[in-house]
Amino acid sequence: MVAEELLTIYPNPASSHIRLELDDYLDHAQDIYINVSHPTGQLVYSGTLAPFTYVHDIAVDDWSAGLYII
Repeated sequence: MVAEELLTIYPNPASSHIRLELDDYLDHAQDIYINVSHPTGQLVYSGTLAPFTYVHDIAVDDWSAGLYII
């Protein structure tokens, strides 16, 4: 399995939320830390995906339009 298939992020573009889905192939027993930054380096979101959790929603409706790095 290639790395691109292990994480799905949608919708793109987003107006109210984004959803991160990990493939259940990643049977993670530890927290996964999620950071979203603006290209300038400003951190706009920080969260945690608990062990054995595969879906995480992030509200983006108060973010400015643009490119973000996860």
